[in-house]
Amino acid sequence: MQMAPHQNTKAVLNLDVLYHIMSSATMPTIAAMMRVSHALYRDGAKVILPRGVCLDDSKTVSSFVQFMMAEDGIRRHYLHKLEIFFNKLSSQDAHLLAQAIRSVPDLRSLKIVYAEWVLKHQRLLETFIGLEGLESIDLRSCGEHACRFLRESRSRFVSATIHFPEAEECSIPVELPDLTWKPILLLENSMSTLQVLHCSAWEADDGIEVHEEYVYPHVQELVMDDIWFPVTSAYVYSYPNLTCLRTETIHHQISDDETTSEAQRASNLAYQLRHGSWTKLQEIHAPFIDVYLLGLTCCVPFLDVMDVGGSDISVRLSEVLSYLQPTRLVLSTKDNLLRTRDGIAQVFRSQGASKLKELELTMASFCLGSDGAVVRDALDDLFVALGSLRLTSFKLTWDSDADHRRIGVLLKPGYHSDHKERAEIQREESADGEKQLPSSRVPVTPLEIFLLHVDVNELVAKIHRALPTLQTIEVAVRNVPRRNNGVITFSPAEMFDKYAALEHGLRTTEYTDTAEASGRQ
Repeated sequence: MQMAPHQNTKAVLNLDVLYHIMSSATMPTIAAMMRVSHALYRDGAKVILPRGVCLDDSKTVSSFVQFMMAEDGIRRHYLHKLEIFFNKLSSQDAHLLAQAIRSVPDLRSLKIVYAEWVLKHQRLLETFIGLEGLESIDLRSCGEHACRFLRESRSRFVSATIHFPEAEECSIPVELPDLTWKPILLLENSMSTLQVLHCSAWEADDGIEVHEEYVYPHVQELVMDDIWFPVTSAYVYSYPNLTCLRTETIHHQISDDETTSEAQRASNLAYQLRHGSWTKLQEIHAPFIDVYLLGLTCCVPFLDVMDVGGSDISVRLSEVLSYLQPTRLVLSTKDNLLRTRDGIAQVFRSQGASKLKELELTMASFCLGSDGAVVRDALDDLFVALGSLRLTSFKLTWDSDADHRRIGVLLKPGYHSDHKERAEIQREESADGEKQLPSSRVPVTPLEIFLLHVDVNELVAKIHRALPTLQTIEVAVRNVPRRNNGVITFSPAEMFDKYAALEHGLRTTEYTDTAEASGRQ
């Protein structure tokens, strides 16, 4: 019997399968597939361009223009997102880029990291102004030319991110009037469409006035970074239907006159008590000083507050909560809120905390001058206070990263501890001449010693006994020297089984750092 000669066979995939593969492939793979056949060459552009184009070097402008102009310019219909990251552009390349962009009918998103440097080219600026379909704009390092683009743009933005440069690197001409670069005024053409506004380094000082003709009825999210004192009246009037507010003012970063702060809060409070505040605001994310200065008088279900601290924090926080009445509260701080009995606990005895259902407390485990015994008593007092609420979720975390521990010691050079577990303090000169303290030689504070020996399982059991309405409990201790990162979480389904296990002395700790798994018990 004669055998048939062996034949080499190759699997042949139809174009639909290849196109499906291409749609989820990486850029280099797509580029390689485009060289296989004319059909894939044509379809490759349909896959690549909708993902967006990022020009990170002016040298890529020429090749980008050539790619866009291939196939009789049909590719221009596939580009919806463009990002420009370079700050140097020749007049010739600016002309080429303007020519290519002018022919793109469906560009929806534009990001320019060095806006002032790119938009100084007149032809390119006019090209961007002429685009009518942009919905999302993100301009960084804005100046006079960027402001002109925003004022004159024919597009109606849905989302706008406007970052002005910091004062020390400001490229905005000094003679540029303040009013010409305030977002409320710059985005006038998008008043009827704008939904999200993110702006930074905008000097929103107390000289701002309410502009009655500028109202953005559809703005739901407002994000403000590196601005001066927040003037609530201007925001309440211009963005009446806001649901989410995120702020971080310059006041958060600098030490200012307390009298000025109180005056600012009083002014903001007075306006809202007289004219009203937001009625749809659902969440605030901000440093505590920002929340305090805003002086909000409306109820806010979700309050996420950072950098909570200060000698009178309990009084101030109680005052803030009396107006906001949150149901979910997240407090994070590098301070020790449990330094004294009846400190933070009294906040949760106030009327403003009565509606709380979910509470998260994150505190630094590295706090100089703390006392373990006081912390233990303060915790007991806290649990008693929380027991009067009907919380369903409670998360308690102690955490300090190595840099924070180093900074803490350097800020307190006179700190000494006589505890036997204290590490030796030894300063070392870094290459740049600044004092550094290796994390291995940072002293262990009394609070850390308390956390080193605390039984997290027993703490969870104590919380469960004190707060019987809880459905979820999470206690975490992280980055404490010579202790594994322990996290215990109780969920509703596991609550009774795990609680019973704890009552019988069984260990159920789950460690988040697998490298320290050898420390499990």
